[in-house]
Amino acid sequence: MDISNKRILIIKQSSLGDVIHTLPVAHAIKRCNPECTIGWIVQKPFAGLLERDPAVDEVIPIAVPSTSDPHAGRLAFLHAAKASFTYLRKLRRQFRLNSYDVILDLHASIRSAMLALTNPGGIRVGFGDAKELNPLFQHHKITVPESVEHAVDKNLLFCDFLKCPAIQSDFTLYTDKKDEDNVAIFLEKSGWDTAKPI
Repeated sequence: MDISNKRILIIKQSSLGDVIHTLPVAHAIKRCNPECTIGWIVQKPFAGLLERDPAVDEVIPIAVPSTSDPHAGRLAFLHAAKASFTYLRKLRRQFRLNSYDVILDLHASIRSAMLALTNPGGIRVGFGDAKELNPLFQHHKITVPESVEHAVDKNLLFCDFLKCPAIQSDFTLYTDKKDEDNVAIFLEKSGWDTAKPI
């Protein structure tokens, strides 16, 4: 699939580790196609991580409460459903004005499929073994071999599909001085000698 000069939307809303595991996909795409535009739908708490990343051109934060949190109350599902519908309407309006050409659904849930459908006309790519009926909404399904177990390796199958093989430099996490200072303060308060490597 030719993605040069295309607008590419990544859907990986959460969790922190999963978002980090998906970063090499964005980096490989941008390195191979620097003229493309990459957008990313992500839960608000993780938006800052993507805002610092030069591969991500547009961060689209959403705030949908988790229904899997063990401390979520009885009404968690209703709150999540209401927030989901609010964001679906908002994204639909936004994407009508400025749609994406290719949508990469790396979250692989029914909620991420609904988010992908808010973008009119884009080509949707997702995992063939995704849960919750997600594959029904994808134009292209990524087959995951049984030998692929780690989330990063699974995500990199999208790079193979897009002919953007990942290299070592794609495994980078961008931070700023404030982040580094906060880590140093945390380590110091924990009694760690910051002169020693971790």
